[in-house]
Amino acid sequence: MIQGHMCEEDVESLDIDLPLQTMEQLDETERYLEDDGAQKRMVSHLSRMGGATVDDAVRRLMQAVLSFSVGSELNWVGRGQKRSFRNTRLQGVLFRALKKTPVGKEATHHQFADVVKKWLRFAPFRQGGSGRRQHYKPP
Repeated sequence: MIQGHMCEEDVESLDIDLPLQTMEQLDETERYLEDDGAQKRMVSHLSRMGGATVDDAVRRLMQAVLSFSVGSELNWVGRGQKRSFRNTRLQGVLFRALKKTPVGKEATHHQFADVVKKWLRFAPFRQGGSGRRQHYKPP
């Protein structure tokens, strides 16, 4: 009970609704994360997401902060019509949160980035993604 209550307080102190549902909310979150205190609160909150492996922990973090529709608008470097996730403050916060987890202590940024890239690549195909899967025709 107490732990659940603490999480509620953390979410309130974050002052943002997760997962982010729109690109405008992502922009607002980036502005919010200009404050070091806000970054620390978010890292603390997200580091409790858990995960059995580094890959699992990263996927949990991504799903906790981004809806599939927002994930569908991003890729790691910002190629094509998509925006870069690599250069966001949120990406840095997620990596720091991973490093605070028991399974993520030894994780490298390269490991983290590989899982994030895959999560973003397949976001359009998941429930609530941009619907690319509706137009996908298997070979």
